Amino acid sequence: MLIKGQSTFLELFEPADAAYVHTWMHEIELRRLAWMECPLPIDLAGAERWIREMNQDPRSRLLSVRRLEDNGPIGLMSLRNLSWVSRSVRSGIMIWPADLWNKGFGTDARRAFLEYAFKQLNLRRVYGRYAAYNQASRRSHEKLGGETTVTARDAVFVDGRFHDVHYYVYKRENYPGLEPAKPGPEPVSPPADQFATVYRVYEDYYGLPRGEGEACDLWRRDKISRPMPDGEYVFSLHEIPQSADLLLLPANGDRCEPGLLDEAIATGFTDLNLHRIQACLPASAVSWLETFKSRGFCDEGRLDGVIFAAGRYLDLVFLGLLSSS
Repeated sequence: MLIKGQSTFLELFEPADAAYVHTWMHEIELRRLAWMECPLPIDLAGAERWIREMNQDPRSRLLSVRRLEDNGPIGLMSLRNLSWVSRSVRSGIMIWPADLWNKGFGTDARRAFLEYAFKQLNLRRVYGRYAAYNQASRRSHEKLGGETTVTARDAVFVDGRFHDVHYYVYKRENYPGLEPAKPGPEPVSPPADQFATVYRVYEDYYGLPRGEGEACDLWRRDKISRPMPDGEYVFSLHEIPQSADLLLLPANGDRCEPGLLDEAIATGFTDLNLHRIQACLPASAVSWLETFKSRGFCDEGRLDGVIFAAGRYLDLVFLGLLSSS
C-alpha cells in the first residue's frame, strides 16, 4: 500500500486486472466523461496490452484506485509525461461503477496522490485536463486547490458536437509544510526564446527523443512528418476529434519560419482534414508566439511552471487554431 488516503489507496495496476479495465472501457457514460483514447471497442487482450505498455513506459504509470474498507477496485489513475527534469506529471482519474460517484472517492485518491507527489517524489507540478461538461471533475479540482488556467476550444468530440477542454494545475507551493521550490538562475545561453529552448520543451513535454539525428520516433503510427526547404514540421495526430499537436523544426534553428508554419497549417486543414491544430510553447519564446498568433492561433491559456528549460522553470502557453477561423 504505497499511497494511502482516508478512504482509498493506490497501487500498481497489473495485467491480471484487465477484466475490470475491459468492463469500464465499454461503459458509455464513463467514456463520455473521460472521452476515452480508444474510440473503438477493445478486446481483453488489448486491455492487458494497454496496462503492460503503460507501466513499462518510464514516463507513465497506471494505478489502481481501491477502497480501504474491502480492498475492492473502484477506479484507476493514469500518470503520463512524468519528467524528473521539469518535476511535473500529468494525471487523470476515473471512478467506476457509477453508483460510487459523488461519494468523495475520486477526490480522496487525488488528494493522496498529490501529497505523495509533492512530499515523496519532490515534484513541483501535477496537471491534467477534463471536458468542460464534466462538472464533477471541476468541483473536485476546486476543492483540492487545482487552478484551471487553459481552455482548449473544440478539443473533444462527444454527443455529436465539439466541446472545450479545461487544463488544470496543482502547485507545490500551495501546499502547507513544504519548502518552496527554489527558482532557477536566469538563462545565459541560449536565450529562452531561441529555437534550442523550444525544442527542449517539446522533447520534455511530448517525450520526443533527445538530440538531433534521433528523430526515428517521429515516424510512428500517430505522427506525420514532412521535410521542407526551410525546415520540417510534425503532426502528432489525435484520432478524435480530428485534431493534432504541431511541432516545427526550422532549418536555421533560431526562429520560427512563417513559411514553414503556413505550409503546416495548409497541410493540416486540407490534406489531413483536421478541425483543430494546437501547439504548446514556452511563454518566453516571444518571437515564436507572435508568429503563431499572426497566423490566427489564439492564446488559450498557460500552465504555470510545468517545464524546465534554459536554466529556469517556464510557463507553457497553449495555442489553438480551428479550421473555421
